[in-house]
Amino acid sequence: SSYYYYLNHYLYSVYDDVQLPADRYAAPINYSYYALRNLMWSDPSYPTGAWKDRDALYDVTQWALSRKTVDGVPVAFAAKGGNNAEHHNHNDVGSFLLDIDGEVMLGDLGAGLYNKRYFSAERYEVLVNGSQGHPVPMVNGKHQVEGEAACANNYAAVAGEDKMTVTMDMAPAYAMEELASLQRELVFCKASGSVTVKDTFAFNGAALPVTERIPTKFPAEVQPDGTVIIRAEKAAVKIACSVPCEWKITEEEYEESPENLHQRAWLIDAIVTPENGVAIDLTITKE
Repeated sequence: SSYYYYLNHYLYSVYDDVQLPADRYAAPINYSYYALRNLMWSDPSYPTGAWKDRDALYDVTQWALSRKTVDGVPVAFAAKGGNNAEHHNHNDVGSFLLDIDGEVMLGDLGAGLYNKRYFSAERYEVLVNGSQGHPVPMVNGKHQVEGEAACANNYAAVAGEDKMTVTMDMAPAYAMEELASLQRELVFCKASGSVTVKDTFAFNGAALPVTERIPTKFPAEVQPDGTVIIRAEKAAVKIACSVPCEWKITEEEYEESPENLHQRAWLIDAIVTPENGVAIDLTITKE
């Protein structure tokens, strides 16, 4: 993961509570206007360094972020509710990510390449834009839909000393008569850096098959014990499912930027037919 040098420096000059990360996390200067903004807004005298542990809750936009040092390693968690008609929208109600030591282990794949298809009627068929490129379920093979009504209901986020908990009903994001509710609870444990995803489905009628998807930019493999391991350069995480499931991992290529037209993603699917009202727990632990 990286940050825009000029933007953070500008925010630091305006607000009192902005902390600048180490320069090694700065994004490369790929465009001339990035260089111009760096010249205008950056100041090398501003202090940088290790980020402090912190929580941030934004109730209006329904964003929750937590940063914690775990065994000397910075770990960050972010989750969102919101709706699917936001500025620069992705269909991603209920999405989350986990970053360990600057590597986004799983979650949102990023912005993707801005091209004609990106801004066409096929926008949400692009992997990074549609819910298929985010850590949210598919219900009976269907993805989330776009629009303001495709939103998180009853969103709540609580940051405590030991954990951060985010809850919401994601059902409106699917616009399916068969889906009465999809209650998602995300818990970030600050002591271990682990994340638990609890999804409880209620159907109007018979239960439908569900695919719990976890995208990552790093190689993933199913293990003999029925778990999945994601291995990055510096870190690894294990994913376990609380109910019997069929694991499927698909490697897919997508266009991330003009400099990287062949970015790879591993789409981790846990395929389940849940019982009405029975939760599916995905536990993501730092290895």
